[in-house]
Formats: sequence, C-alpha cells, structure tokens
Amino acid sequence: MRIRLITYNIHKGMGGLDRRYRPERIVDTLRHYEPDIVFLQEVDDGVPRSRGDRQVDTLGDALELPHRLFQRNVRLRQGHY
Repeated sequence: MRIRLITYNIHKGMGGLDRRYRPERIVDTLRHYEPDIVFLQEVDDGVPRSRGDRQVDTLGDALELPHRLFQRNVRLRQGHY
C-alpha cells in the first residue's frame, strides 16, 4: 500500500503574483500531486478576506477528500485562522 501525503502553506488562499484570493489555484496545485492526505497551514475559516469561506471545506469538497479537521490558531474579529 502506498499513501501520498502533502503539506502546503496556502497563505490564506492569497497567492500568485497578483496576491488575489483564488482557491482554485490551490486545488489545481494539490490535484497535480494526487494526495491521499493533505496537511494545510494558514487556513481561514469565516474570514472576510477569503469571502467568509470555510477553506477546509471549500478545498476538501473540490478535492473530494471526505475527512477534514480544522484547528484554530488565531481568533479574529470575524472568523478564525
């Protein structure tokens, strides 16, 4: 049995040269590696800068990963990080 694991700092979903919120870029990058398990850092949950998305679910749904866990590191005025 082989398991492919990836860890990725998504920087709140703000990336690329334009520094815009585009979660589909993260999905494309992760899909390329065909991971079985994904560990993400700097994930937003209900924060306005990321459209209020619960990123763990936005990305998990797009990648068809059925099991997700979000652990808050910072509590913000609106949402968590």
